[in-house]
Formats: sequence, C-alpha cells, structure tokens
Amino acid sequence: MTLVTKSSYVDGAFVPLVGNIDILENRNPSNPGEVVERFERASSEHTGRQIARLAAEGMKKAQLEIGGKNPLIVLDDADLEQAVEVALNGSFYSTGQRCTASSRVIVTEGIHDAFIARQAEHFKRNSSAGMVMVNLPTAGVDYHVPFGGNGASSLGSREQGTHARQFFTRVKTTYQLA
Repeated sequence: MTLVTKSSYVDGAFVPLVGNIDILENRNPSNPGEVVERFERASSEHTGRQIARLAAEGMKKAQLEIGGKNPLIVLDDADLEQAVEVALNGSFYSTGQRCTASSRVIVTEGIHDAFIARQAEHFKRNSSAGMVMVNLPTAGVDYHVPFGGNGASSLGSREQGTHARQFFTRVKTTYQLA
C-alpha cells in the first residue's frame, strides 16, 4: 500500500477489499451507482468465480489470480539481504505449497545482477541436497526414476490401479555435476 499511496494513483483509484465474498457483494461491480472500472483479486477458485460473475454482470474488467502464487517484485532500493531471504522463503517455505508462495520473482534491472549473485551465494552456503533415492532396488543403479523414486502408492487396489503411476507421474531427468 505504501507504494500505491506514494505513486501517482488518484486517491480512491486503488481500494483493496479484504474479507470474504459478502464484502465484495456489498461493493458489487454490477451496481451502476458505483464507479468500478476494474476488479483485481487474488483468491480461491470459489471466490474468484463469484467475482468473475459479479464483474461480468456489470461488464467490468476482471483480473483474477485464482488460488495462485504471487509474483515478488524487488525494486532498486530494496535491502538485498532481506529481499533474497524473502524470495527464498516465498518460493521454498512449506515446499511452496501456500497461496502466498512466490512462483516468480521480478527484479528491477538496476539490482538484478547483485540479487542473482546473492541468491546464488545463499544456495552455495546453505544447500546440501544430493541424489535422493527412496527405493532400495534402484539406489545407485537407475538415475532416471522420478525425483524420490517410484513408490508403491500407485499400485494395488486403487481405483486407477497400475495406470495411476503413468497418469500422475511426469518423469524428469536432472543431472548435477558434483
């Protein structure tokens, strides 16, 4: 919000609505008495569908980040140590499985190289990952199995049976020079 208030936005042009769908329905973009030009929202799929419906009824533009992961924007005046820490936590904390996880990092040109260098240094100091193998029969033999190996979770009396492994597994090969 600080960036918005310090920018050239006209007062009232950017009004964040925080809360559940009831708040949004009370500020219904299909209400002709309200001047709402555009609707932007990061939300769950359920809320996003309702917002899209309300916006469509009023012929308003809507940009929705549904259940999404948000971009992290790092500007020239950022504290680089803190920005790198925030970027790494945003991408990898909770294995990236959060609605606020950063799936993209946008860095301004003025600090791009320094940001990348500090991020690379962080990985060099703090990463200790190597080959991860789960299944003993393939350990040290077949490095083309999916990350973590093939588990027995897709076998047995499940609805899809043995076809589940082929359907739900995307094999990716990663090589790392030691």
